[in-house]
Amino acid sequence: MPVGVYFGLAAYSVYSFSDAFIKSIGSELSPFLISFWTAFFSTLPVIFTRPASEKLLETFKSKSPIKVHARAILGLTSSLCVIYAFTHIPFAETYALVFMTPIISTILSVLILKEHMTTGRWVGLVLGFLGVLLVVRPGFRELQLGHIAAMVASVVAAIVSILLRQVSQTEKRITIIGYAIVYTLTINAIILLVMGLPLLPSPPQFLIFAITGTLGGFGNILIIKAAKNAPMAWLAPTQYIQIVWAVVIGSLVFAEFPGPFTLAGLLIMAAAGYLCFPSGGSRSPVGGFAFLTGPRRARRNGSAVPPSQERDRKD
Repeated sequence: MPVGVYFGLAAYSVYSFSDAFIKSIGSELSPFLISFWTAFFSTLPVIFTRPASEKLLETFKSKSPIKVHARAILGLTSSLCVIYAFTHIPFAETYALVFMTPIISTILSVLILKEHMTTGRWVGLVLGFLGVLLVVRPGFRELQLGHIAAMVASVVAAIVSILLRQVSQTEKRITIIGYAIVYTLTINAIILLVMGLPLLPSPPQFLIFAITGTLGGFGNILIIKAAKNAPMAWLAPTQYIQIVWAVVIGSLVFAEFPGPFTLAGLLIMAAAGYLCFPSGGSRSPVGGFAFLTGPRRARRNGSAVPPSQERDRKD
């Protein structure tokens, strides 16, 4: 199993706790204010943990500027939609819809990145989609704006994940995150000023933003590390770890106990996530390299370890 899978599991676990703090704020604050301050504090882990080879003055030196800009803008769009969903609908329901992201990401990885798909993983994707339908039950319940926001976020996030997989092979970590932070701070500040909304939160809210942003910053570092060391077909299913956190945090912290349909749908999605992991010998050609199931197998087969992974080890 590629080491990137473990980074992916860690990243999505950290994101879950960050999401919980966002939900604790409630719906009284603007998503733009939440996004601004969490992005601001997410810079701290990036600055203090950056590799020595990455200079701050080189943050905006990009080899793939179009993709980096696109990822930053789309990432902001997805983030705002997720923030709105978390603060307006139950925790587990938001995650159920956001879990469409691995399904869409895996499909895009086949169409765009030409990664390998097995029959079992296609079955897993179908089960995952059925699990989402069982949780949301369209036609049997009233869908709120928060549900629509989560759906939009899942589609956009899938595109972002594909772009991340591509740029992580050529761009430095500080460049990928730096562009995203600048876009997030600038656009949210402009919107808040135009709408005449306050930019400064209360002290308790400021503390929550600091914790949320710091966790998100570490999550960003981990997910980039994961993207460098695992094909998207391996990385996408790691998001299903958030199913566990959705039930645990939702029940213990927010007293949002999932009903039988929701719980059944989440269990189906968990099973789907397991089926979506590639078999041990699968290959995934991406970006001109044959990414195998790990450096050991690559050496045994006489193949070179991808330059991105070699560079990441040095960092």
